[in-house]
Amino acid sequence: MDEDSRRTYRRIALAFMGIGLSFLFVALLGIVFQFEFFNASPVRVAFLVLGIGGLLWWTVRDRAE
Repeated sequence: MDEDSRRTYRRIALAFMGIGLSFLFVALLGIVFQFEFFNASPVRVAFLVLGIGGLLWWTVRDRAE
C-alpha cells in the first residue's frame, strides 16, 4: 500500500470513528435526559448499535494495519 492509499484509508477510518462517537454520544444523552425522540426503543437501540459498531470498527482497523 502506498502512502496516498494509507492517508485515504485513515481519513475514512477517522470519519467512521467520528460518526460512531457522535451516535454513541447522542444515544447516551437521549437515555440520560429521556428525550421524547428516544422514547421509541428501536431508535435508541439503533443509535447505540451504530455508535458501538463504529468504535469496534475503529479498533479492528488498527489491528488490520
